[in-house]
Amino acid sequence: MDYHLRQVIGDNLTDEERAAVSAAFRRVKENMTAEHLGDVNTKLAAGDELLDGGHVAFPELTSA
Repeated sequence: MDYHLRQVIGDNLTDEERAAVSAAFRRVKENMTAEHLGDVNTKLAAGDELLDGGHVAFPELTSA
């Protein structure tokens, strides 16, 4: 989520609405990671030691 959008959300939504938007954003990001990077993670887990047992995920778009 970019800075401007974060500011608009923070200025115009209640705490409950911000929490709902945040949860929805995390779900979308998790689904994108599973759908689009699942094959990559499977391949890496099958023997590539580059990530030392880790996985690939979409990075955070902004810092908290």
